[in-house]
Amino acid sequence: MAEIEQKIEDEERPVGNMKVQVEVGGRGLRTRTMEIPVGPGTQTMKWLGCVASQRHALLAKPRGRMKMREKETAPEGFFLPEDIVGPNGRLGPGALIKDVIREGEVIRIDLQTEIKLDEINAPKQTPWQVAAFECGPAGARRRRGIESRHAIEAHEKAINEEVAKRTQGDERYRRAYAASALALKRHVPPPGSDYHVVVAGRVQDQEDLDAALDLDWPVLQRALSNLKCAVTTTAAEAFHDDLQKSYGALNALFCRYAGLGRIGVPHGASPQDLAHAAHLSRLALLKDGANDTSSDRDRVHRAFEGARRGRFAEADEDDAATVMPDTAALISRAEFIAALIALARTRDPGAPTLIDEAQAREETGDDIHGERPKHKKGAEAPASTIEALEVLATRHVGPLLARRSDPVVTCFDGAQIQDAITERATPLRRAFDYYADGHGLALGGFGSAVRASSLGELLLAEREGDRLLDDRCRAAFRAAQGGPDAGVALEVLVFGEFLEAYCVAAADLLGAESRARGMLLGLDLLSDLSVKLPGA
Repeated sequence: MAEIEQKIEDEERPVGNMKVQVEVGGRGLRTRTMEIPVGPGTQTMKWLGCVASQRHALLAKPRGRMKMREKETAPEGFFLPEDIVGPNGRLGPGALIKDVIREGEVIRIDLQTEIKLDEINAPKQTPWQVAAFECGPAGARRRRGIESRHAIEAHEKAINEEVAKRTQGDERYRRAYAASALALKRHVPPPGSDYHVVVAGRVQDQEDLDAALDLDWPVLQRALSNLKCAVTTTAAEAFHDDLQKSYGALNALFCRYAGLGRIGVPHGASPQDLAHAAHLSRLALLKDGANDTSSDRDRVHRAFEGARRGRFAEADEDDAATVMPDTAALISRAEFIAALIALARTRDPGAPTLIDEAQAREETGDDIHGERPKHKKGAEAPASTIEALEVLATRHVGPLLARRSDPVVTCFDGAQIQDAITERATPLRRAFDYYADGHGLALGGFGSAVRASSLGELLLAEREGDRLLDDRCRAAFRAAQGGPDAGVALEVLVFGEFLEAYCVAAADLLGAESRARGMLLGLDLLSDLSVKLPGA
């Protein structure tokens, strides 16, 4: 043993006289204390750990034939260091010895004596080992993979905690979540597939669309069945393929009213949202001049209640026809789309569509004066849910979204403005609720919000500023409904329409360098106003 220690002392070492005291050991290993000369100390801690590991293995090597045969003196092997700890805590592998260790300090070096595998059968490594040995592109990819898995685990844990908190405190949420979980459980992605989940919000590409539809599919089937629009087993695949082609447009219409979803925040469309979406797409008319529209209003009510009925175990078949809409209730994207399909199937097939209105405009001028397009006689209603989907996509939702090609509306629909709205959702909703009544926000309330938030200060300074501002507010209010003729123009706006009208007015009135800048400034002014309102 003395010869071995002398051999170690005689090894070539860097110029200098610094020596480091180390305690080297690990699980199942004898801890050995040794002194390692490091010269000027310009080596890294990784170098020190590897040298200490090698010397530990050399000192542990048995000597003599009889010693080699003894079990307790069998070779212990060579183990990589897994951590280095100094008096002040963990020492990184890239740190220089002279920068982190002082003469006389004792350093502990832990060796890895067992190898465990992770979920992909790769060796598990400590953070110290990852930093020390995972070098190059492959190591960088591995580190990113580890960080991603940890981030996903933390995200899932946060979601589960939020769900547990809500289910304990709200019986209605517990029932709704249980029904949703059961529906999702019925759809299990194929083993090994990359299930790209998009719960709600903007879909970026076809992969997002496919994932959104797959996530919604069980709930959509249940809602259609409750609405008596169930798709037969033989037609389900064809219906799914057709729905996949139009799901981006249907999601865009849903997001226009429900906004972009956020974890922990109730997300969906209200009864008024569905009614306005149906009216603007001409699936139903809430107003038609002096004509009675109560039958269409009833259809919308039944569609809303029928779409969400399956979430509640105690629901009765006749609930949708006997219970008035719960204005605080929200329906999900899948339920919203199912309700639209049901409205397309039960709609009067001869009633004018947006396409008919556009043709009438071309014949009479820029606007419709007097009577709307006449009812078409002999038109047939969709014979199946697949046909109803085609009618919905081509005659109602498609033409409605085509009207949103104006540059100002395109700016409002863009990611920058929609993300800003999502971030400010609470104060914006507070401002809307203050100026709205139970049905929505009337033109007078919209004008009051514009004035109170200082949007019209520049215009009010001009001659006849009040009249000019009223005209601008009326134009923005009407444009949020697609610029309909007076006979079908609604008296109120819902929240999503109000935000569009307000942002359009802000881009027009503030004189900013760009439309987006004007809309963002307007949203900030409205958020500031919400703090000053009574009860804020």
